[in-house]
Amino acid sequence: MRSRSLHLLLLSAIFGTLMLAAPAAAQTQLWTQPTTPTVRTIGDLKGGGPLGMGFSVGTRNGMTLKIWPARGYGIVLELGAPPYLNSMALSLGFRGHFKPLSPSGNSVAALPYIGASFRLRMMFMPGQTPAVFAEMGAVIPFGVSIVWPQFPVELFVEAGPVLAFWKGPGFGIDVDGIAGARIYF
Repeated sequence: MRSRSLHLLLLSAIFGTLMLAAPAAAQTQLWTQPTTPTVRTIGDLKGGGPLGMGFSVGTRNGMTLKIWPARGYGIVLELGAPPYLNSMALSLGFRGHFKPLSPSGNSVAALPYIGASFRLRMMFMPGQTPAVFAEMGAVIPFGVSIVWPQFPVELFVEAGPVLAFWKGPGFGIDVDGIAGARIYF
């Protein structure tokens, strides 16, 4: 009885080993292992260096500066004046870029993004006390950047809600929306 149990155990071990090896052998014959794709850097997607300067129009007409050291993120500084107020606005923000959208065989890449910005706006009101009115705001911009590897240019458009705070009435809700272009060095 003992030898029969030993034979049964030995046959089970051999059968188990063959069952585990069979799928591995079938897998190597039927499937080719995928090659590791090359990770595309921001330099593969856009031309120029990591520093971009340009202009923006919309809620803030003015200058824009973007430091874009990696595909996944960028830091944006904007200085501009709203077209309808006697004011100046300064905005500092972070942009988190998603996976690029580029049609097959096309060199153009669209990079959607979301971010967070801090906005400081100063309104000048001559003849009133105080003559300068300051507003602080938090912005959540949504947008897309369009880039080409052959050209050091970025076209962008973004919009987002603003929660603004100021002394006196308290707070308000606004919408920021800008479009523009930057040249990278």
